[in-house]
Amino acid sequence: MLAVAGLLASPTLSFAGVDEAVRDYDVSVTVLRNGDLEITERVEYFFDEERHGIYRSLPLLDNLPNDMQQLYVISNMRIEADGIPANVEYAEDENYGVWRIGNPEILISGLHEYTLSYTISGAFTRNGSGNHFLSWDLVGQAWEVPINTAHITVKLPEKPLNIECFYGLVGSSTVCPVENRETTYSTTVSDLNRAGASAVTFDIELSQSALVGVPDPTIRKRPATWTEQVNANKNIGLFSGGIAFAAMMLLVVTRRRTAKTAPVISAVRFDPPELTPGEVAVALHGSFSSRALTATLLDLSVRRVIQISMDGKHMEISQWDRQAVVADWERDLLSTLFDRSDVVSLKEYRPEVTTTIAAMKETLLVAAHDSGRRSQSSLKYRVPVMITAFVGVLLAIVGGVLGSQRPIVFLVCIPAAVVMLLLSVIGFFVIPQFETPSSAEFVSHMKGLIRAMDTDAAALRREFAQRSGLSPAAVFATMLPLAVVFELENSWTSAFPDVSDDDLRAVGWGFVPIGSISDSIDSAVDILSTVSEAPSSSDGGGSSGGGGGGGGGGSW
Repeated sequence: MLAVAGLLASPTLSFAGVDEAVRDYDVSVTVLRNGDLEITERVEYFFDEERHGIYRSLPLLDNLPNDMQQLYVISNMRIEADGIPANVEYAEDENYGVWRIGNPEILISGLHEYTLSYTISGAFTRNGSGNHFLSWDLVGQAWEVPINTAHITVKLPEKPLNIECFYGLVGSSTVCPVENRETTYSTTVSDLNRAGASAVTFDIELSQSALVGVPDPTIRKRPATWTEQVNANKNIGLFSGGIAFAAMMLLVVTRRRTAKTAPVISAVRFDPPELTPGEVAVALHGSFSSRALTATLLDLSVRRVIQISMDGKHMEISQWDRQAVVADWERDLLSTLFDRSDVVSLKEYRPEVTTTIAAMKETLLVAAHDSGRRSQSSLKYRVPVMITAFVGVLLAIVGGVLGSQRPIVFLVCIPAAVVMLLLSVIGFFVIPQFETPSSAEFVSHMKGLIRAMDTDAAALRREFAQRSGLSPAAVFATMLPLAVVFELENSWTSAFPDVSDDDLRAVGWGFVPIGSISDSIDSAVDILSTVSEAPSSSDGGGSSGGGGGGGGGGSW
């Protein structure tokens, strides 16, 4: 099907400064005794740039009052281009038949002549007096280019009871200057489509005896639009959504009740784990994010394995102590970062970092599972809602693709899909994650520590200082990477109002002044996200244009 709907429906056209036009448009119509219209069009078309040819659209029906439609039959179409049979492709677009004329392998320009001959059946109706009546756009309103001059000739089987011609912008009641000789009527109009969509319409009334054997016009009830069909059958959608809601609620409630897992008690804890921030992040969240990477680099800095400096949106790491004791996965990370230089400026995506982090994550996940800190079946009770979410996505796709043509499919699929996706998300969070006793203990420990760092950071500071014997500045620096993992750097920093920049430098802290910790960490997370994460890819007579017929055309 040709994509010409936009061309056929444009109410206002503008051709300022455009030379492409129909230079001369000659239309000859013969009304046969059986009511058929034999039409010949000669289109002299000027192309201001290279095109394949033109298209010509003709309406297959017209909308009548009271939601009725009159159907037309177009037959015996013969088309020539510059005097020889043309290459033509036909398609139907909504209520139009569209003939695309020209060779898709050949480009043309300049002045060319096209001749179309065809027959229209079913155009006549009867008026209130029982007479035959025709209202027909002999120049349609859907041409996309100006028409310099249009010559129209209408040959009737006998003198009409009444004949009128209107032209100009759609809806215009400007009368055409019609000349007649016996039963032939003609008019010439100029400069159509210059100020907007224009048409030339003939209204013709013939006596009851003028036509013989004219079949009744094919008039049908207008098919309901997609929206009308949806509104008429909305109960189907309500039923579909209701069934999906009941089923999903039953699933979520059942899974929540039957989920048997070790309880996670998050009492306040003041004992940090003997784990690196990266190990904590993976064991707790199952992922190694740019925030975990930031915390890992800060931890290595605190341990004096590397030095970090920040200047606005610029981050630099240097002075890797290759003799320092680090875990194998930490050494892999540092080897990747320092593979180009001993001073590393972090500012752009590095795919090798992404690869290394993926391997690190798998190593840390295996360690977390082997140690029992993370349950290997943590999603055990959430799998059913994850499956229903996938089914919901499939229903949404089916409803979106097929529902545009079949409203019933839309009503069955989309409400159910929306309910399934919404309740799947809710269910994922309300159904407990499966925890073993050891993983529950770890989660409880971390949640207790989070509570301490968030709501009682000062007490945690005192407790940790007493246990470790470290100075306040060293306590701050040592625990800050863990606070970054928990997204609690603000709370942790606020617990050390007495720590100065000099205190931090005394313990080897060279990151940033304590007053800009929060902003600098946010910047570091953004920078490391850029470095480690792959970037995204991307009616009736009486006015012009009120009759049947018409259509339009243009170039392609």
